[in-house]
Amino acid sequence: MSDLLREFWVRAECEEPVFSAEEIEWAPPGQFEMLCRHGFLRETDRATWARCEACDDEHVEQVAWIRNGTTGELAPFVSCQQGGGSSVSIERLRRWAIDLDAIARTARRDLGLIGTEA
Repeated sequence: MSDLLREFWVRAECEEPVFSAEEIEWAPPGQFEMLCRHGFLRETDRATWARCEACDDEHVEQVAWIRNGTTGELAPFVSCQQGGGSSVSIERLRRWAIDLDAIARTARRDLGLIGTEA
């Protein structure tokens, strides 16, 4: 992604305006942090689908949470017909939603529209 700010406005028009951790990873330095600092992006529910890293097909599978028999902790996993499957980093499942209400509040405040009747 060459420009997170440009993609931000395109994504804002989508039914589910969210960015994945993999998308954020490629954002130019400072853009993601600035959007979060202003409250325009907020962390949301983890992804329930992830790209397989066990093979070269780059297919996407539903994430299953598997309990480690030794530690008892749950860990994300995707199955793969070729490679059997692979664990998924929890960091890769993070997602950020565009907060349109925060954008509207900031615009109203900065334009001096707070407290006026429409």
